[in-house]
Amino acid sequence: MCAMFFAKKDKGVEGGSRVEHLEKQVQKNPGSFHLRIKLAEAYIQEGEREKGLALLMEMASKDAREGSVDKAIAVYKLVLRYDPDHLEARDILATIYRCKGLTAEADALAADEEDQPEEEAEDFDLLPRIGSEDLRRFAEIFPVEEVPAGTVVVHQGEVSDSFYLIM
Repeated sequence: MCAMFFAKKDKGVEGGSRVEHLEKQVQKNPGSFHLRIKLAEAYIQEGEREKGLALLMEMASKDAREGSVDKAIAVYKLVLRYDPDHLEARDILATIYRCKGLTAEADALAADEEDQPEEEAEDFDLLPRIGSEDLRRFAEIFPVEEVPAGTVVVHQGEVSDSFYLIM
């Protein structure tokens, strides 16, 4: 299934901006996919790019979680149309493509990413912030499995529904 979106300009919006008009419409009909797309595009077109992209990412994530994968793909593609360097959208879309067996599309996204200038990696130092009390709470909430050293628990690129904390 292929989804296409055509943004039609809302002409004749009186008493406020296009964004304000669409926000009111979305409040009246929060489940409307097309209204939310129009609102996100209006944010972007009226200078609130990050707000529009965040709304699109939220929509795509929700669609993917609810099993509307084709819809999610269309929205992630829309994000990339407005921001071709959006790494999160690119990574998620590549993962979805791989899960659907569309390796050529996933590889094309990876090739585009390789063409991008290298950014400095941010330091992500999670463990020093986790104390023994936090670890105890994790163990109460999540299943804990101890495995011998050297055991493969996950392969790079593998899709998983688990969170791994390796100590």
